Amino acid sequence: MSGIEHHFDKIVLFNSVGVRNLQALAKSASQKSAGIASPIGAIGSFEWVAKVMVANMVVEHLANKALQAAANADMDKYQRVLKAVRTNAIAIPLSKIENVHLPIPASWHAQIAGPEPDENGARRMASYIHTGDQFVGIERNGERRTIIWDKVEEYDVA
Repeated sequence: MSGIEHHFDKIVLFNSVGVRNLQALAKSASQKSAGIASPIGAIGSFEWVAKVMVANMVVEHLANKALQAAANADMDKYQRVLKAVRTNAIAIPLSKIENVHLPIPASWHAQIAGPEPDENGARRMASYIHTGDQFVGIERNGERRTIIWDKVEEYDVA
């Protein structure tokens, strides 16, 4: 054991809608970046096969160029959404986080009343989750820290 102890009473979680949007954008960009390859082949004379191959290469190049541009647009949007998600993260008391006793940050979630009231004056409930990455934000007495969760050897939820 390393002997390093962190004492905290809150964990930083993120708006679940924002996190799901990030995951969808990352998947979309990844799929588009993979590009396409034509399954079309040709049988015939050498000249005919060469013409078909060249035509396929041109079509693949143009299609992949368009897909790469779309992937780049997704990544630009991803960066904007990521900034918004991180800016709007909140530190939630351990007592309000479900599954916090499990050492799997992706399973942690909480329902918290949002800061903005709806048209009837009631505060809307919002769902907050962990992003599933290796970092966990913790807070105690207003001081935030980020720890690498994979390095945590044990923890206790009092």
